[in-house]
Amino acid sequence: MTAKTVGEKQLLNDAARIARDIFAINGSATRLFGCDGHNFRIKDDKSGKSWVLKLSHPEQREVIALQQSVLDFLSSRDTGVTIQPVRRPVQDDRLPTVDFDGGHWLVWAVGYLPGRVLASAAPGQRVPFELGSLMGRLDRTLAAFADDRARRYLRWDIAQGRDLRNGLKAIKNSGRRALASEVLERSLATTDRLRGKLRRSVIHGDANDHNLLVRDDGKGISAIIDFGDLVETWRVAEAAIAAAYVLLDNDRPVERANEVLAGYHSEWPLNESEIETFLPLVEIRLCMTVIHAALAADDGDKYSQIHAAAAWRALHALRGRNLQRGHYQGRAVCGLVSAPQAGQIQRWLSANTAAFNAVIPEKLQSAPCLLDLSLGSRKIYDADNDIPSLSKKLFAYIESQGALCGVGRYCENRGLYQSDLFLADNNNEPRTFHVGVDLFAPEDTPVMTPLDGRVLSVTDNNRDLDYGPTVIIEHDAGGQSFYTLFGHLSVATLKHAEAGQAVRAGDIIGWIGTYPRNGNWPPHVHFQIMMDMLDHQGDFPGVARLSEAWYWRGLCLNPNLVLGLDLPVDAAHDDPRQQLKERRSAVLSDSLSLSYATPLLINRGRGQYLYDHRNRAWLDLVNNVCHVGHCHPRVVDAVNRQMSLLNTNTRYLHSLILEYTERLTSLLPDSLQVCFLVSSGSEANELAVRLARAATGRRELVVLDYAYHGNTAGLVDMSPHKFAGPGGEGQAAHISVLPLPDSLPRRADGISRDAALAVLDKMESDKRLPAALFAETLPGCGGQRVLPDNFLAGIYRRVREMGGVCVADEVQTGLGRMGDCWWSFETQALVPDIVTMGKPLGNGHPLAAVVTTREIARQFASGMEYFNTFGGNPVSCAAGLAVLDIIEEDGLRENALKVGERMRSGLQELSKQHPQMADVRGHGLFLGVEIVEDFESLRPDAEKTRSLVEAMLRYGVMLGIDGPDHNVLKIKPPMVVDLADADYFLEKLGFALDQ
Repeated sequence: MTAKTVGEKQLLNDAARIARDIFAINGSATRLFGCDGHNFRIKDDKSGKSWVLKLSHPEQREVIALQQSVLDFLSSRDTGVTIQPVRRPVQDDRLPTVDFDGGHWLVWAVGYLPGRVLASAAPGQRVPFELGSLMGRLDRTLAAFADDRARRYLRWDIAQGRDLRNGLKAIKNSGRRALASEVLERSLATTDRLRGKLRRSVIHGDANDHNLLVRDDGKGISAIIDFGDLVETWRVAEAAIAAAYVLLDNDRPVERANEVLAGYHSEWPLNESEIETFLPLVEIRLCMTVIHAALAADDGDKYSQIHAAAAWRALHALRGRNLQRGHYQGRAVCGLVSAPQAGQIQRWLSANTAAFNAVIPEKLQSAPCLLDLSLGSRKIYDADNDIPSLSKKLFAYIESQGALCGVGRYCENRGLYQSDLFLADNNNEPRTFHVGVDLFAPEDTPVMTPLDGRVLSVTDNNRDLDYGPTVIIEHDAGGQSFYTLFGHLSVATLKHAEAGQAVRAGDIIGWIGTYPRNGNWPPHVHFQIMMDMLDHQGDFPGVARLSEAWYWRGLCLNPNLVLGLDLPVDAAHDDPRQQLKERRSAVLSDSLSLSYATPLLINRGRGQYLYDHRNRAWLDLVNNVCHVGHCHPRVVDAVNRQMSLLNTNTRYLHSLILEYTERLTSLLPDSLQVCFLVSSGSEANELAVRLARAATGRRELVVLDYAYHGNTAGLVDMSPHKFAGPGGEGQAAHISVLPLPDSLPRRADGISRDAALAVLDKMESDKRLPAALFAETLPGCGGQRVLPDNFLAGIYRRVREMGGVCVADEVQTGLGRMGDCWWSFETQALVPDIVTMGKPLGNGHPLAAVVTTREIARQFASGMEYFNTFGGNPVSCAAGLAVLDIIEEDGLRENALKVGERMRSGLQELSKQHPQMADVRGHGLFLGVEIVEDFESLRPDAEKTRSLVEAMLRYGVMLGIDGPDHNVLKIKPPMVVDLADADYFLEKLGFALDQ
């Protein structure tokens, strides 16, 4: 051994001895990283519990006593995270001293908290809002903590930001020194102006990613450590410090920081001055980080360098930010009107309406009609319209209403914006939220300023679907500037108006432009009011991201304050859901339920996503009807093409029905050759009952417990899910129910797999012989169950011995959903006598099928004609063929196998951390998760299951609930769901389980 190794070993032995002698902790020592003194982990041999032995410099006595005091205080209170307990010395509660490694040290001990620091977590596992709310909750608790030692000077206290000026000279690089100086001075200007309005409180003071521990699964913060920077200072400093670390190496630093602010404010509300100083304090903290790193560089202090490089990158990213934008965004996330001057300007506008002029000639503006250009509009807007067609429809509608101009609404969520121009700032959320008012009138209609002002700019914004020629005017509202924008004007406008020109209310500033020179839009003027131009010159966003709607409403006031139209111009107040619910209850049965506590208004679908009336995307993990994705263009095109040619019944020869049934039967076992096409799964199962009875001459039917086979009277009689549930009439005499083996065999009262055979034996002894067994291979309403191997094989064999036929209900599970096979009955090596199919065949078009053997079909053809008006029509067959083509050509079976396995394995990993997930089961993209109260009793927890579904909805993920006890999450998405969707779902489910 080297001398160094021997020395380290001796130090570890000495640390273990100190722990034993002073704290009665008997165990070996391992060294821990720390920025000051010595730190060791000691694991007690007897209890197995670990402690942190800390040796600190004697001059730290007051600081350590303060930390012990606050840890004792917090340990007895609910902070939402784990707090390290203080270990007292055996002899007394004072801080003892020891000689160690040639020095004299104070010695103390706290509990060791296992886990990874947040710095080691993946970026996707760092949730700024959660961090902010945690620190807000902690500070709210600390408000009751009283210790005069917290009123101290601390060089890391950002309220002492002025002192940083003296440290700037330590930054040797002149460019970096200039950057730090520039950001520091602009931030100090704000804090100096508002310091008298900043409240003081005791804060943790150092919520960096090395002082926060995450749970083992990475989902959420489990503990906060190191109260060495505890100090009484400005309350808002806590949020700023946490945000300074969150925004490091992020391409949207201001938005990321404001998420922390929103979380903090939700727990410990801040005043308006504190919100205004938040981002400047974040920047002061970053300056503090790089300046202290520069000061410590010559001392070899590695701890001070941990965040320095990232802090420099953040300062570069923030250097050019618009100061007001960040302030406004911070106000908005805290629920305030984003622009504080908006109130004054709104009051001024309301007081001066008599002096305002019309924006277009009075005779046009005074005869308006409201236009609905929202995403859910069906009267005017169609996503497939080109602009000339849309223009014709718009102006035809305006004329039909007896109006002279059409009004496009403020705060309307639209689907019109289809160019790359509306994909904002590397964010996947497009800009669809309209923040002006559109006045649709003929081209060359004069456009006037409604009030006095000065032309700020005249610009041709000539990108596709941009404003085209645009005029912006600055106005004065009693000493406060605001701005109006006029877009989509004519080319002649560019020579008529000029920057700096004074204008009076009623002056013509331009004319409505002509398509396509007006930005490629139908003729209209876009009119908008802005509180601040921010950094925009000659342009300003007229459409925003829906998620930032509150921010934009405060920055761009309702233009009707100036226009004075007697119309409901503000679409933000237009939430049709309650009205639709009332209309629904008036004409539809109460037995027709709605999903989710707050029902969704879905207007369109695409792929694995549904979109609501505000264009929010919902990841659909429960809709197995649109098998190859909502509104698949190839299915839509096939239906449209065939509908334009012919749609009739099957009394005529037509090649499509033959092509489709040949393709469909080729996917089934050779014995299944004859196909009947119908319109729904219920029709398919009704026909299967008739086929079975015709083949056997019997009426008795055997079904699995909890089964659901359809909504006709006969099928409700053979569906325990219905007849044994609320409002059901009980089991009919001709129905026998086979109990299902418990999905969790370890459950004490679980049903054995032999119980089903006992029912069949009893039927035979009673001379009640079945016509047919109806069975889903993976019972859906039974809770997405996977039955034991050979269970159904034994049932099939016994039923056939009794002279019955076996029907496989593939309505939910068929057509490739299993991934490794086309039909779920193949997963148990079964060959049914009859197969029924429904939901997925037409991808939402009503198409279903029954396929059986030639012999059964022959026995059914007894002289009574079977005819189905819609079954097998050419349009349905065209849809069915398109679905088969897509599954095979796009590899959707392989996708189901790959994505389903990612989901299933991810769910199993989550279940290791969450015992309430008692069982994860399924095959391919047909999965279920059983939720229980606790892992010991395995009692079903329907309430937790419901709350999980509602929580996932807040993340934009749609799940369903199934099972006899309503405690199984059902997952059966469109087959086009991908790995990224699976990962997003698993991440958000982890968050939901932590709540």
